[in-house]
Amino acid sequence: MYAVDLKSQGKSYKEIIKQLERAKKNTRVFASFKDLQYVVKGGRIPATVKKMAHTLNIRPLLTANIAGKLKLGGMLFGQKNMVPKLARFINKRISRSAYYRIVISHANCKEDGEKLLENILSKNTNIISSYLVEMGAALGCHAGPESIVVGLQKLKKDEI
Repeated sequence: MYAVDLKSQGKSYKEIIKQLERAKKNTRVFASFKDLQYVVKGGRIPATVKKMAHTLNIRPLLTANIAGKLKLGGMLFGQKNMVPKLARFINKRISRSAYYRIVISHANCKEDGEKLLENILSKNTNIISSYLVEMGAALGCHAGPESIVVGLQKLKKDEI
């Protein structure tokens, strides 16, 4: 979305790449999966993690480091009321003294995505732009149905 914004502002290809590299350092991504079987089958996490999550009744939230490798970004307890729990988790990571762009991607759970976005926007007046999109096929096949990914990008003053 940011690249499209830069292109519409008339930025050159080189400038867009430079700005995207800078933005990447200020972007956090959190993924919540209803069923970890797809993430395991895709080789993203070991089967033992799925077993432990099921046994302990937790939902791990995965994030990616700067190199793009998945790692544990947090966890939610229980399996019910996931939207409010995920919203609380995200809201805690939004500083009141900064501005943000947020993208919520859903895999066949638009209503949950809408509720999540509504909750986050109602608690944070410092979100400059927000998007709710369907998850793409490449990510969706590894995430599985009813997965949600939240991208949170902290903005620099010149990006506001």
